[in-house]
Amino acid sequence: MNIFRIIASGKHGFREEFASAFLAYLLSPKMDHGLGHSFLSRLLGRVAATGDFREIQGLAGSMKSRLWESVLDPRGDDTTVELEFNCGSGFVDVVVKCGDWFVMIENKIVHASRTADQVQSQYAGFLSTLGKQEQFGNCHVLVLYLVPGMFNGEVWAVSPSFQEELDKVELREGDRKALISWQPAVGDDGAIPSIVDVVLEILRSEASGTVPPLGTEVRHTLLSLVDFALGEFQGFHYEGATAKKSSGPKMKVRDVLNMTGDLYVGVRYGRGGTAFDAWRNPAFLDREVSVTEDPGLGWQYVPLKDFQKIARWALDPEANNLSGLEWAGTPFGPNTLYRIGRWGKTDGFFIGLKGGVEKLKNMTLEEICSRVIWQIGNKKKNSSWIPASEFSELLDRKGFNPDGMPLLTEA
Repeated sequence: MNIFRIIASGKHGFREEFASAFLAYLLSPKMDHGLGHSFLSRLLGRVAATGDFREIQGLAGSMKSRLWESVLDPRGDDTTVELEFNCGSGFVDVVVKCGDWFVMIENKIVHASRTADQVQSQYAGFLSTLGKQEQFGNCHVLVLYLVPGMFNGEVWAVSPSFQEELDKVELREGDRKALISWQPAVGDDGAIPSIVDVVLEILRSEASGTVPPLGTEVRHTLLSLVDFALGEFQGFHYEGATAKKSSGPKMKVRDVLNMTGDLYVGVRYGRGGTAFDAWRNPAFLDREVSVTEDPGLGWQYVPLKDFQKIARWALDPEANNLSGLEWAGTPFGPNTLYRIGRWGKTDGFFIGLKGGVEKLKNMTLEEICSRVIWQIGNKKKNSSWIPASEFSELLDRKGFNPDGMPLLTEA
């Protein structure tokens, strides 16, 4: 039984407030889960490993559950967690106080809930609130932006728009910020700390006997959370299960290719999934997809004209091309990007990789296939952006074979 999926199948679906409440429960060492500081310390440890966050690493290492301690120690165990912290300019989903650090977490479980300038505003409001309390004058703040990943058929990735929001936050001296994800996603600099990874690390540690045994209910709930997050927080799919907007009737791709109008096509993993699944695959024509007039159903619903162009090109790349399409940060895996550069016949396609051409030259095939996310766009934003044709040529020199390389598949 997965209680998260059951709740998400209700009339109003699964709300971010529910996810925040369960996250706060895991973060608090005072709750009845039996994890103590394990979840909080391991999350902070992963955040610290993403940059030069020695203070955070030290904070994570100091968190230990002890049976014997001095009751007169003024430091004591002062780890506290608050939900919906009022910072004046809004509410921070979760705030954790540990030692002389505050960890403020803004949580998103769907891409559509991203709000421009929200994190920046909350941080400013939080500092203003702290400034009114003299005893917190020497405290520091760690800003964590917890966001959803999206699976493109090859890798989990985080939309660059979330990183752009975090980049807007101008920190005061001594404070820190980091992007974290629910799913085990990757970004420009490699892996992003994720809630799923922390949970799986705890479960592996328990199985190997390096942490105390968990209760059956707790272990099952943690496994359910992993399944729910990797399922993109969706409930069970049955008729009338939720009050969500209609996804439209199912139609075969061969019929959709002949349609016209302002329509949207629902296909697994959106544009990337279309290019990947349709690649020289005539059976794709008989695949059933949803067609709707509703433009607000999410990133996996592709405008009809874009879907048609991508599908036709992927089915027969020698006879079609991808020129004229607008690309804006959509993360694709290396197999699809290689094919676009090799057969896309488009000059308006650039691939963003921190470090650019030199970085790509120094990467192994294993690194290219397993850990890297690439941003894409119609313009070369800076020297790190590589023309798609040059990208493919560099992979050719490395012996890259998109049909023979192992792919990351959905867990």
